[in-house]
Amino acid sequence: MSFNYIVKSKADLSNLLLFFWIFLCPSFIIAQTHSSIKWSGDVISLAIPATALGMSFMEENNLQATKELVLVIGAASWSSYMLKHIIDLDRPDGMEHGFPSTHTSVAFAGATFICKRYGLKYGLPAIFGAGFVGWSRMQVDKHDIWQVLAGAGLGWVLGELITTSGKKTNITISPSNICLNIKLN
Repeated sequence: MSFNYIVKSKADLSNLLLFFWIFLCPSFIIAQTHSSIKWSGDVISLAIPATALGMSFMEENNLQATKELVLVIGAASWSSYMLKHIIDLDRPDGMEHGFPSTHTSVAFAGATFICKRYGLKYGLPAIFGAGFVGWSRMQVDKHDIWQVLAGAGLGWVLGELITTSGKKTNITISPSNICLNIKLN
């Protein structure tokens, strides 16, 4: 028995992605062992930005979406990393650098990108997936509710600020003495 699915359009890709979120995510939730929850959260935190990247590649002659996605995910990762070292709150398991949750911020940044760029039809499953990522981080004692909510808020805000709803935008990135200047035209 074999399964062949040929992706010919953005709608085909979206249907395939929805299949993934609807049928595979619940199977992750059913597997209630500590390591399964952690693994599932880790996979979904990477799958959401990867899905967004695949969708951006489906847009013909539009490198803009890919640039924005890279900027959104990079900003979420970098901001989370910097806040972890500036605020330095411990995690529930006693380890350092718990605030905010980077897994959650990256997942919500990717989900916000998908929502804003492609609409709720495609973004809603990503939002549920990002919520699962946050839940999984709490279940394995890597973060508390406030660390997860801060990561979700950070990812959402950055996604909203950087993503342009499918409009063409020029992005200029230039290093300065202390920080990185990002200008959206």
